Amino acid sequence: MPKKKKEGSAEVDTMLYYIGWGLAAFVLFAGGFLKYSGISIYRIFPPCLFRLWSGYYCPGCGGTRAAAALLRGDLAASFSYHPIVPLGVFLYLWFMLSQTIERISGHRIRIGMHYRHIYSWLALAVILFHVIEKNRMR
Repeated sequence: MPKKKKEGSAEVDTMLYYIGWGLAAFVLFAGGFLKYSGISIYRIFPPCLFRLWSGYYCPGCGGTRAAAALLRGDLAASFSYHPIVPLGVFLYLWFMLSQTIERISGHRIRIGMHYRHIYSWLALAVILFHVIEKNRMR
């Protein structure tokens, strides 16, 4: 049976750091492809089937619009479409920057953000609050 990794451990941080670089490479590649191919992101991602069938917003509704608004530099619109997108991007950027500085300094500058389960629970709370409020105001 594999050993469970402890939250905030160097193993977890290293795994997330490498996943973060992979994610950055994928986003840059996909963004470049979409920009130079002329394909709209809205053609790749279909409308939300849950919303089409039920009339209610799902927990992910607004994520694509939020990402597109964030790429245009419209932080306010991105936050209003789905707040977890700009919050997630901010946390991702801080994690990657702080971990990179700590690693380049040979761990002499200890500013690296470490994963905690509370981040996932807070993200879930933001998503639930957002979907409840969106459906309440529709």
